[in-house]
Amino acid sequence: MNETQTNLKCKLSPLAIAMKVQLRSSRIIKPLYEDTPPLKRNNISLSVFDKATYDSHMAIIYAYHPPTPPNMAIEVGLQKALVVYREWAGRLGKDDKGEPIILLNDEGVRFIEAYVDGPLDQALLLKPSANLLSLHPRVFPGAPEDILGEKDSLSEEVVELLQVQLTRFTCGSLVVGFTSHHLVADGHSTSKFLVAWGQACRGLEISPLPLHDRTIFTPRNPPIFEFEHKGVEAWKPIILSTTVWTTL
Repeated sequence: MNETQTNLKCKLSPLAIAMKVQLRSSRIIKPLYEDTPPLKRNNISLSVFDKATYDSHMAIIYAYHPPTPPNMAIEVGLQKALVVYREWAGRLGKDDKGEPIILLNDEGVRFIEAYVDGPLDQALLLKPSANLLSLHPRVFPGAPEDILGEKDSLSEEVVELLQVQLTRFTCGSLVVGFTSHHLVADGHSTSKFLVAWGQACRGLEISPLPLHDRTIFTPRNPPIFEFEHKGVEAWKPIILSTTVWTTL
């Protein structure tokens, strides 16, 4: 899944207004364990950074020209990646103190297969269009109609922390719509997961393994000031000859 990918932050062109995304399947898939599954009573506490960030879903779209792996290979690779990244297959919850946590219950992620009766080069150009929403799963309540033309349960409440939509085109191209909850991972961690997913699809060992212990970011109480902060400026000018350089 790392071959010739394009992160499409643009929208669809007016030529894509007639594009009809046809839903083929929508289901929940879960981690594929080779050995005995771990306990589902475990959970992961959110770090101070997680608690301060956006409580919302993020959407990304990747486009691949042919040849591309079959959907089954991509699905199995995702299931294998979820074994290592269990939090993506979990759910948000709260502990006894009311603090937000990620429940490692293996409830699964949503996996959608779709099809467009037309080539990709006539659908994805560089002009804005709301049709782009049909190429990735729902990300917020009250969203527009789904690709079937009707409201679904996802438009009311998205409980899955990860959703994937594979949309095939007649030219053999593949568009992968990827939506994930920001409390699970930031952009850097999401990219690590995508790399692991690609490794699993190719039958490779997932490396490097992720660190799930968010307690390493626990603030010290009381705070410990290990160096003098007074007088430290965010911007410090460095004067070399007659040239002024400003550094962080």
